[in-house]
Amino acid sequence: MEIVECGLSEAIAATSAGPVVKSAGRTLQILEFFDGIQREASVCEISRALNYPQSSTSVLLRSLVSMGYLSQDRCRRTYLPTRRVSLLGNWVDPALMQQGTLLSAIEELTSKSGQTVVMATANGLFAQYIYVTRNDDRARPPIGALRPLVRTAVGRALLSTYDDAHLGRLLRRVNAERTENDELIQVASFIKILRESRVRGIFHGAGAEPGQAGVAILLDRKRQLLSLGIEGDPQHIERCVDDVVRLRREHPVRRFDMVG
Repeated sequence: MEIVECGLSEAIAATSAGPVVKSAGRTLQILEFFDGIQREASVCEISRALNYPQSSTSVLLRSLVSMGYLSQDRCRRTYLPTRRVSLLGNWVDPALMQQGTLLSAIEELTSKSGQTVVMATANGLFAQYIYVTRNDDRARPPIGALRPLVRTAVGRALLSTYDDAHLGRLLRRVNAERTENDELIQVASFIKILRESRVRGIFHGAGAEPGQAGVAILLDRKRQLLSLGIEGDPQHIERCVDDVVRLRREHPVRRFDMVG
């Protein structure tokens, strides 16, 4: 199974919700690049993959070595993240960062479904994809991709944490800012459907890529709500619902306060 965390420079350029300081963005993209390939890499490989000048890539890598986030093999001229990287975010979600039972379940779900399995969190009016797995090289969203909350299955799962009043305001804003190609959202109907989906705990919608469908559940990870979804061919997605339901039973959502 491949964990997709490459193509980050293109992803941020296409989907960023706001301006990114270049050096800060590149530093994080380098770390995310290593998370994608899960092996050591040279300056040339990193600069080509992320479309950075080799000189500035070399400077950033040396800085990360000095700070203890990367180790350098001087003989092979390669770099590799140190354990300091894995420990950096451990306090946010220990079970997730330590490759706990949830990630094992996601790997199994990816293998069994043959579709794309994703985790997303809310970023403004968008669902931002923060974890993507797939068993083959077919189309899948890049890490950091932003897709509309109201259109995608993972986005609708996140919207289920909003109370009806707050959700109504958000939907009216989406309608006000929509382009001529975006379908007008029927606010009352949308809220009714989401309310019913909230009871079942299963949310349907589009996938991240054109022509895809998705089915999603909500994950409560303490400090940050996440949703998990399967995305792919609409004819196959419906057959994945039972697997998603089973995963939800194994990783139940703890009680959360509605966003108002």
